[in-house]
Amino acid sequence: MYKIVGPYCGVFKWLYECAPFRQDLPNRPLDLLPYYHGRVKYEVVAQRLSRTGDFLLYDKGEDEVSLAVLIQDEFVDCVQIEIYCNDDHNFWIFPSDEQYKYSTIDALIRSHVNLGTAIKISESNTVRLERAITSPAFWNSIRTEGTVDPTDLKYFHEITAQDALELLCKNGDFIIKPSEESGEDLDLLVKWNGEVKTLHGLCKTATDYVYPLAKDTSDVPVEHVVSLDNYLKSCILCQQPINGVLLKRPIFQSMVNAHTVDVTEEQIDLIEAIRMIEINEPGEVPTFRCELIRRFLNCRAPRPTHSLLYFHGCITRGDAQALLQNDGEFLLFFDTDVGKLYAVLHKVKDKVAHYYYREVKIDQHDGTVSIEEVSLPVRCTTVEEAIALYQVHNLMVQGEAQASVIAYDNLEYPVINRTLQRDIMLDMYTFLHNVSYHHSCLSDEQLAKMLPQEGDYLLRTNDNEETVLCVKWNEQIHKLPLPSSGSDGNYALPHSDPTLPDEWCPTLDGLLKTHVLCQIPYKGVIMRKAVRRIQDF
Repeated sequence: MYKIVGPYCGVFKWLYECAPFRQDLPNRPLDLLPYYHGRVKYEVVAQRLSRTGDFLLYDKGEDEVSLAVLIQDEFVDCVQIEIYCNDDHNFWIFPSDEQYKYSTIDALIRSHVNLGTAIKISESNTVRLERAITSPAFWNSIRTEGTVDPTDLKYFHEITAQDALELLCKNGDFIIKPSEESGEDLDLLVKWNGEVKTLHGLCKTATDYVYPLAKDTSDVPVEHVVSLDNYLKSCILCQQPINGVLLKRPIFQSMVNAHTVDVTEEQIDLIEAIRMIEINEPGEVPTFRCELIRRFLNCRAPRPTHSLLYFHGCITRGDAQALLQNDGEFLLFFDTDVGKLYAVLHKVKDKVAHYYYREVKIDQHDGTVSIEEVSLPVRCTTVEEAIALYQVHNLMVQGEAQASVIAYDNLEYPVINRTLQRDIMLDMYTFLHNVSYHHSCLSDEQLAKMLPQEGDYLLRTNDNEETVLCVKWNEQIHKLPLPSSGSDGNYALPHSDPTLPDEWCPTLDGLLKTHVLCQIPYKGVIMRKAVRRIQDF
């Protein structure tokens, strides 16, 4: 329901789990909802629902967009309910919805899920929206293909750069192709800000080439992967820029000249496995869940350490212990006192808290990741994989006096790093000059000092009362005009598909935070952290 790619996925989901009806987070555009399956035939999309309460969104139209919710009822039938839009661009399923003025489909669906609205489909049968089913297209963008040879990848094309222009339609679409400069290299072609950019020398045809995963601090050791596909899919999953562009969607050879892409049996198996992990049904045996997690890890893109949801950066042991409140919770952190990376597990025995620290090491010669006093069953090259195997295999944790086996379910509670929540939460002020990241009369020198990191942004009003959006991106400060509002003062959410119905938000802050949450480019730049006035810290 709340899946996104990028740095805010963990905290975004956590915020809604804490307060499902909250109104202080931005909405997502329709085409970025993970459960929107696009224009697909009913016969195909109906196969993606298997349990009572499963639902998805899709476009059932042929020539024009016609949106509908497809729901599985208890009699193994699929119920189709249309989504309407009135003249004020408000969305509704039932006439009573119109009074709430849902300006986005995201808000409309979220409300009915949280309220548990009973949808009457016959005199004796009702159904509710319970579990959003993620589209295969979403999983395909972050699913690795399991091949080391880049020429075997589904998005490898032997075409010219000119022909590639016709394949790449949306920002972030990409392919790889043979380099026109070197026979041993591959070119990465990406659609960005209305044009196709060619990145030379990033991809190698050699099967023994290793790719370093991104990191945001010099303290954490570098992790490597041997597959180009793993590297590129990791960049998608974490929205890690490559030379100032973000990768969003690989264009497969099978997608060329195809209006719809049908899901394969292999993809159905994967989706079912991930769905089972998410549902976490009571009574499901741990061994089965372990196997599902193994399958998931074997085909999902890796996350580098700094983007792990349970990595808390550079802190002390005391700070780490303060974050662990309940039995079985664990986190990852870089100990500033000793300069080492640690995983720490919190266990309560006889009402006494115990903390088990294990150093996580990365061999700089062969890239192998190891955990102190733990024998991993297979070789790992990322910290994420090592921690996952540590969980799955119920490995031995050495205590102060004796060894104790930690049960699988005791390691299911990673403590999410919530420091990024302020980046996506809506500002308490709506008037432009009152928002916390609006600044007056900054010189260019002051501006450069206030925007040190990639993605830092603020609003600046000059002496001539002109307000511009200032963003640090690709090592440059960009001064951009503000997005325009409509005649009613509302701001249209960005859509990569212009045929979709308009969605809007009432404030500029809401629009900018949508760009931040979903990592949507604005005039070729990406925003991440608003730089607030000193008095607002």
